[in-house]
Amino acid sequence: MNRGFSPRRITLWEARAKEVVAECVAKLDRGERFDLVEDLSVPLPVTVIAEMLGVEPERQRDFKRWSDAIISGATGAHRANPFRPELMQAFYDLLTYLSDIARARQRAPQNDLISAIVSRGEGDALSPQDAMMFVVLLLVAGNETTTNLIGNAVSALLDHPDQLAQLAANPALIPDAIEEAVRFDTPVQAVFRTATADTEIAGTRIARGEVVAVLLGSANRDERRFPGGERFDIARRPQGHLAFGFGKHFCLGASLARLEARIALEALVPRLVALRKREARPPIIESFIVRGPQRLELERAPRAA
Repeated sequence: MNRGFSPRRITLWEARAKEVVAECVAKLDRGERFDLVEDLSVPLPVTVIAEMLGVEPERQRDFKRWSDAIISGATGAHRANPFRPELMQAFYDLLTYLSDIARARQRAPQNDLISAIVSRGEGDALSPQDAMMFVVLLLVAGNETTTNLIGNAVSALLDHPDQLAQLAANPALIPDAIEEAVRFDTPVQAVFRTATADTEIAGTRIARGEVVAVLLGSANRDERRFPGGERFDIARRPQGHLAFGFGKHFCLGASLARLEARIALEALVPRLVALRKREARPPIIESFIVRGPQRLELERAPRAA
């Protein structure tokens, strides 16, 4: 899969991502009601990851609905009841669709990621169940996290007009602003690991087999690593943040997320200077792992007298 997500391969999707963003911001330019989440930060990553996987355009809305159900069922307020009918139906619909498309790709492979996942290489083929869950992982990780990255970045910029003005004056800082945004308001707040040996961290003993919650959002505000970590500073260049994970579990799609966020901000930043949030504190996603706005409606800011 790394070959499919290499920086070189990801750059091939830049033109398509720009097309999607242009279609999205056209609604904003027409003066229509604009929710950043619904109208840009959801359709951009969903469209790209679905096309990479080989999903038909007419099923992309279904993919987002299934993804939202998985996030809600696994990490939201109702996770204590994972067998709710609507969640089970979403899983059933998703797995039924993926089973059908996986069989079709085995019979007639195409130039997409699902074909690569289900291909039967000697000695390294995934089981049908593992292949299915890998596609589910790519579906969820490929849209939910980037949606929140873009939403959190725009929210932070609007909350810090001095930083927005600096970025509008110097768009070359957009890549730095993205790194600071994922550090400042991390889209994935925690990951879980199982200790493979008895160990001790900061005076706390951890036995082999125990599960550890690694709080990425907290680490990214650690004053020992990032002085003034609670401050949003697009010129910080936060080397070593953990927003994309670490080690062998480093985010497979980091290059894609950065590309999509860069293209979104290149289009949005010149427009954001004249906009504001319709709600001062938009509601955030109901989850203890992922973090981002449920909605982020934008409106014209009143002109100064």
